[in-house]
Amino acid sequence: MVSRSAASGSDTLGFLIAALVIHLSAPQAFITAPVFVEAMVKWAQLTPAQAGYVQAAEALGKALAAISLLFFVHRIEWRRLVRFALALLVVGNLVSIFVTDFTALAVVRFVCGIAPGMVVPIAYAMVGMTGKRERNFGWLLTTLLMYGAVAFTVLPVLYGKFGLAGGLVFYAAFALIGLLATRAVPATAGGDAAASADAQSNARADAASAALHTLPSRLRPVTVLTLGFYFIGMMGAWAYFSLIAAAGGVAESSISGALAGSQIFGVLGGLLVVVTGARLGRLWPITAGLLATVSALLLLEGHLSALTFTVSAFAFAFLWNHTHPYLLSAISSFDHTGKLVVYSTVAQMCGVAIGPALAARLLGESGDYTRVTSMCALALGIALACILPALLWQRRTAPVAGPGGR
Repeated sequence: MVSRSAASGSDTLGFLIAALVIHLSAPQAFITAPVFVEAMVKWAQLTPAQAGYVQAAEALGKALAAISLLFFVHRIEWRRLVRFALALLVVGNLVSIFVTDFTALAVVRFVCGIAPGMVVPIAYAMVGMTGKRERNFGWLLTTLLMYGAVAFTVLPVLYGKFGLAGGLVFYAAFALIGLLATRAVPATAGGDAAASADAQSNARADAASAALHTLPSRLRPVTVLTLGFYFIGMMGAWAYFSLIAAAGGVAESSISGALAGSQIFGVLGGLLVVVTGARLGRLWPITAGLLATVSALLLLEGHLSALTFTVSAFAFAFLWNHTHPYLLSAISSFDHTGKLVVYSTVAQMCGVAIGPALAARLLGESGDYTRVTSMCALALGIALACILPALLWQRRTAPVAGPGGR
C-alpha cells in the first residue's frame, strides 16, 4: 500500500501526463495498423495475407491479455504489471527487427500484443482516479488522435529510410518512454484511489461520493457490457464506412475527403469534453450522444449524396470522441477501486473485435449494407440501455456528487 501523500498525487498534472503517456505507449501497432501492415509487406517481404495474419496474432495477444485481467487484476500489483508489459513490448519490438520468418514474426507480435491488453485498461483506471474525469478522458482521446496524426506522418519516413527497423525502433522508444512514467502507476488496485478520495474529500465531492456509493452488484454485469455493445456498433460501422458510401453512389474523392475531414471533427469532439468537463453532467451527454450517433448511422441507409455522407462521417467522428469520454468517466465513477473500468475496458476490446466480424457476417454476399447500419444502431441502443440504470441510480443516490452525477 502506498502512502497517503503519494496517493494524493492522483489529481496532479504529473499524474495525468503519466497516465496519458502510458496509454499511448502500448497500442502503437494498432493505432498505426495500416502503415505497419504495409511496411511488413514492403520491407519484410510478407504477402498481404501473411501481414494480416501477423496483425491478427497481435490482436489475439491483446484480447487474451485483457481477458486474463478479469481473473487477477484485483490480486496483482498494477505498477509491476505495467512495467513488465512495457518492458516486454520494448524487447518484442527490438526482436521483431531480426525476425524474418512469417511464423516466428507472428509469435513475436502475439507476445507484443500482450502489453496493450494489460496496459490500456489500467491507464483508463488511472484517469478514472482523477477528480475531473470527463475533462481528463477527453484529453486521453484527444492525445490519442494527435499521436495518430504525428505517427502517420513520421512512420512512412522512417520506414522509407530504415526499412521495417525504423518503425519498430520508434515503437520500442515510445514504449520505453511509457516505462519511465510507470512510477505514477498505483501500486494497488484500489488503495491509492481510496486514499486519494479520502485525502481530497472537501475539494473533490464527486470522488468522495464514488468512494461512499459504490454501484450495487446487481447493476455491475450489465454496466460492464456497455462498452462492449458500444464498440460493436462503432467499429462495425467504421470498418465499412468507405464501402457503404461507395455502394450508395458517392464518388471516391468525396469519400476520402469526408473521412480525412472527420478526423478534425474527432479532435473537436474530444476537446469539447475538455472544455465542458462535468458541467453538463453525464446522463444527458451520454443519452444525447448515443441517440445522435444512431441518427448519423441511419443517414447512411439508401442512396447517398456526397453531402449526406460527409455530414454522417463528421457527426460520427465528433460524437464518438465526445461520448466515449463520458462513458469512461461514468463507469469509473461507479467504483472507486478502478476495477469496474478495467472490466469494462476488457468488454470494449471484445467489442472492437466482434463489431467488424459481426458486420461481415451480416453482410455476407448480399452487399446489403442496411443490415450493417441497422445492427450497429441496435448495438448502440443496447449500450444505452446497459448504462442508463447505473446513471439513474447514481443520480438518485449521489446528489452530493455535483454535476458529474446528474
